[in-house]
Amino acid sequence: MKVAYILFSGPMICALRAGSKTQTRRTAAPRWEPGDLLVVREAFQLLRPLDRQKPSIMMRQTPIHYMADGKAPAGYGKGRPSIHLPRIASRLTLRVQEVREEPLQAISEADAEAEGVVVTPGMRGVPDSWHIPGTMIAADDPVRAYLDLWDHINGEGASAANPQVFATTFEIIEKNVDEVLK
Repeated sequence: MKVAYILFSGPMICALRAGSKTQTRRTAAPRWEPGDLLVVREAFQLLRPLDRQKPSIMMRQTPIHYMADGKAPAGYGKGRPSIHLPRIASRLTLRVQEVREEPLQAISEADAEAEGVVVTPGMRGVPDSWHIPGTMIAADDPVRAYLDLWDHINGEGASAANPQVFATTFEIIEKNVDEVLK
């Protein structure tokens, strides 16, 4: 078992915390194996007086605001990108259950839903729509919604290139990785 880091955007952090995202696709992902633990990194803020400090000096009791939780309370400073979140401040750990290599467009409807795509039931003759919560991405089916998200993240037309991806299914553990390892 190894421990590795993984970055997610705010909307995907929300989907992880809601339990609706249990899968991710990455192109050049390190080769994870079942049982590996992934430390989730997300965008954050520290109290304004700590703005000039390096996040690596953080202690367990350092107040932190995770940007996926919405607007920070008064007194918090600049936003910091997820890449800088120290391991000690991570609140989510993923335990890898399965990894498969496949072309991006091999994604199934069930896989798209596991990626965090959700349905909004239609009303009064309006059809259902599939969307990515926290974004403006919506489509008539979950696969199209996911491929639109891929293009949004990786650039227009990126899904049409149909790259090989590592589809990783995981268990979400709402604890810091060091707590999980104990």
